[in-house]
Amino acid sequence: MDKYLHANIVLSKFSRDYIDLKNDLPIRPSEMGVLNLLVKREGKYTPLAIADMLGVSKTMVAAHIAALEKGEYISKQPSETDKRSFFVLPTEKAKRLVAEVDNRLDSQLKFLEQTMGADMFDALITLVDWAQKTIEKM
Repeated sequence: MDKYLHANIVLSKFSRDYIDLKNDLPIRPSEMGVLNLLVKREGKYTPLAIADMLGVSKTMVAAHIAALEKGEYISKQPSETDKRSFFVLPTEKAKRLVAEVDNRLDSQLKFLEQTMGADMFDALITLVDWAQKTIEKM
């Protein structure tokens, strides 16, 4: 089999299977990315700051904020210095969801690490990280 075809098949299947771990979320995986940022990082973030950190458009973040607010996962706090701006804050519901998903995903990754061995697991993460950074430069 052609090595690039094989690489495409392996990477596609791995990506699909990893995404499947998140399929039973009550929100979209991309919205979960916003919640992860808000819950796991100290500080208050504006929609623009969230977009910059996630490397997505402000329009996309605005849509996520609307959906997350409707689902009661976030609240908006008006800025005291700029009346046009606001901060996005996670609710307790968001914090519970992030903790629940983290526990589930962490257990899956720990299983993978135990199965592969720590050295191979660390190498996998290092190589995927390096490959992702290379792809971003394309």
